[in-house]
Amino acid sequence: MRQQTVTVTIPGGIHARIASELAAVVAAHTSSVFLMAGRMTSLARSWEVLGLGVSHGEQVTVIADGRDEEQALAAVVALLGH
Repeated sequence: MRQQTVTVTIPGGIHARIASELAAVVAAHTSSVFLMAGRMTSLARSWEVLGLGVSHGEQVTVIADGRDEEQALAAVVALLGH
């Protein structure tokens, strides 16, 4: 299992399009990937990710677990910010 804290640099935070993009990134990997922002949810469930209400500038933790966890983690972090 790997995890990384990232500051969301997406203008407007995580909105519907970004949540869908995150779900697509996760679907391209075999690892399970989660987002921790007050509570934890799977990034495969875009409607739950939207429910987190993540804003621009907020710090979140991405957690990946599986065979390609490093690649999955890197892909999600690249989408969210730095």
